[in-house]
Amino acid sequence: MGSTHGHAVPQVARAVVTFSSESVAAVFLGDRPTSGYRLSVLELKGISKGWVLRTSEKASKVDDPQLQVETRPFVLVIVPSHVDGIAWDHES
Repeated sequence: MGSTHGHAVPQVARAVVTFSSESVAAVFLGDRPTSGYRLSVLELKGISKGWVLRTSEKASKVDDPQLQVETRPFVLVIVPSHVDGIAWDHES
């Protein structure tokens, strides 16, 4: 673990992207009012000329404790770069 201003900072493994054969798709949910929101990748499926990226947003239950801070959930997904496009299918 590293440290910033005396606080422990966990080290996160970084994905290696080979941009000659891969691209990065990003899904951003925008502003959410609390820390209780999550974005998950359900499926990344190749179709005839591209990919379909299925995601799901989960919110905490009303009674669960949550930090009252604005958050911006997102995910990054590595996909082959030779595709013609990525369609996004989102479940709330």
